[in-house]
Amino acid sequence: MVNVDTVYQRVLAICNKEQRGYITPQEFNLFANQAQTSIFNQYIHDIKNVQALMSNSFEYSDPIDLLHEKLSPFELTQDAASITSGSAALPSNDYLGMVRYVTSSKNIEITNIKKAEAVYINASPLAAADSTRPTYVREDETTIQIYPNNLTTDPTEIKCNVLRAPTKRNGTEVVWGYAVVGENALYNVGESKDFMLHASEEGLLVVKILELAGITLQDPALAQAGTQEEVQILTQQKS
Repeated sequence: MVNVDTVYQRVLAICNKEQRGYITPQEFNLFANQAQTSIFNQYIHDIKNVQALMSNSFEYSDPIDLLHEKLSPFELTQDAASITSGSAALPSNDYLGMVRYVTSSKNIEITNIKKAEAVYINASPLAAADSTRPTYVREDETTIQIYPNNLTTDPTEIKCNVLRAPTKRNGTEVVWGYAVVGENALYNVGESKDFMLHASEEGLLVVKILELAGITLQDPALAQAGTQEEVQILTQQKS
């Protein structure tokens, strides 16, 4: 996790160094959430291209393992909301991961198959899904159809790994909370919410926020400096 006040103070220090202007708490919170969302979305992009990444055998430096570690604060395992004749309502999510059938004696991955393939697979005596090889197709954003459709009637036996993005809707937005004392906004830890990002992303957060601040403050040099520093950090992370 990255402390929200640490990032805010670093951003203010850089902006004030050359009298580039003041970023209000409201502006910072807006920039901070935009920056965190951008980095989260980059994780998703990278994980989707995981086959193109070269993994290595060095502990703590495998890029695939690092991506999973960075995504872990956003991961949840939740039960299906309901299930009827194999039609399972998904828990709230932004991205659906592994789906499993879990009982006191079983813990089996339910394999995702394409909807067009389901008819042919289930018509085959050898390939058809059963309780040891269940499958599912995605019906829409909130529903999956599980085969065999009599696998279970208990939604708590369908476990879904989901990713929830850092958003206000999910209650995971960034907030630099404050109380006004005199004319000054003073940090209030009780009203604040830290970044959910990995601690290694602190520097990247600062430069992304500076880049956004430069646009608001109409300071091209600040925006450009943030962009250049961001490119350098991303290059180092992926080298």
